[in-house]
Amino acid sequence: MRECPKCTDTRAWRLADGRFKCRRCGSKYAWKTAWEFSRLPEAEKLNTMDFFIYGVPVFRQRFWCMASAPVLERLCRIFRTCCAYLRECREPFEGSLECDKSSFGGDRKGKRGWGAACKVIVFGIIKRNGQVKAFPLHKRTRHEVFELMCEHTLPGSLYYTDEW
Repeated sequence: MRECPKCTDTRAWRLADGRFKCRRCGSKYAWKTAWEFSRLPEAEKLNTMDFFIYGVPVFRQRFWCMASAPVLERLCRIFRTCCAYLRECREPFEGSLECDKSSFGGDRKGKRGWGAACKVIVFGIIKRNGQVKAFPLHKRTRHEVFELMCEHTLPGSLYYTDEW
């Protein structure tokens, strides 16, 4: 839904130059659809969408498309985001949920465990039917984990977790 970036109001006037003016705060902003984010020609976008639908990976698409690999990756990322939005993957989980954390990163010399350099701590919420939401943790605090759990789950859910 189109909303003002400053006050998040959804009511706006369309200006002659294609931008919008917020009715509440009066700020002017531009709005692009997901299809308009790429400056590729329409035929190239449609060709990339066909390859995306058929499941052709980006590193193989570079032989048939005129766009560079980063542009194709960005366009496929936009397609995936739109699919996730349509499938309502952003809705909070409910029911039986498993919560756990893990650290990711290559083998490093030196310190091990939570204090290791170049390791990213990832917190995941797994629904029993196979859906997963994963988030990187910047601080290993109880408040950050509880905030993520409250934001992405509904009250009354049953949480299965280790003692952490």
